[in-house]
Amino acid sequence: MNTILLTGANGLLGFELLKQLSAQKKYKVFAITQSHIQNIETIDTENITVMNASLSDNNFINLLPSNIDIIIHTAQSNNFRNFPDKAIDIFDVNVNATMLLLNYAKFANAKIYIYLYRRCLYFRQSTFL
Repeated sequence: MNTILLTGANGLLGFELLKQLSAQKKYKVFAITQSHIQNIETIDTENITVMNASLSDNNFINLLPSNIDIIIHTAQSNNFRNFPDKAIDIFDVNVNATMLLLNYAKFANAKIYIYLYRRCLYFRQSTFL
């Protein structure tokens, strides 16, 4: 059975992927989320392990399985609308966590790394318009 690490499992993209993957019993999914996954009771969780962790905390990497086949990284900082006030959190989640996951992929022998990121433009509205 292939193993998948899915970040951002509570987000729009992540939850839709989680629903699709839960229906395909050929995958064991490790889903990372910062909070309880809303509507998780609407999907079959037999092949899903939910891990609560913040990607802004570098220690999240210690919770991950030692081997993984596929990484699907969909997480982004919840503070993306609060730039520049929350720039450190945005950097930690959107950049640093991505780097840590890439390094983890190497040591966990991942065969596939998929990075799905919504493009965002960070600006102060009053100075942009």
